[in-house]
Amino acid sequence: MKKSIVFLGILYFLVTSCNNVNNSSGHDKTMVNKFGDTIFQQIMEYQYYRKTKELLKFTKHQSAKYREAAALAFGSVQDTNALSELSELLNDPE
Repeated sequence: MKKSIVFLGILYFLVTSCNNVNNSSGHDKTMVNKFGDTIFQQIMEYQYYRKTKELLKFTKHQSAKYREAAALAFGSVQDTNALSELSELLNDPE
């Protein structure tokens, strides 16, 4: 009897947690795979190989999302030669 109650409890939990909750906030929360973006892939590749010179080019990119990605990439690259360019990004209005 105890096992069947536990089983029903687990089954209830699984069924209720899998329902589609209506998004009442009005925001579309569709997932976007940024790794499908070739420019983002370049930034990640330069980060992986610690190519500071190539990453610095993206700090001047017209798109704020690529400037942000390049700045975050320097968190793992940790090259002090990029500090002056990165400090300029602190004043970026976007």
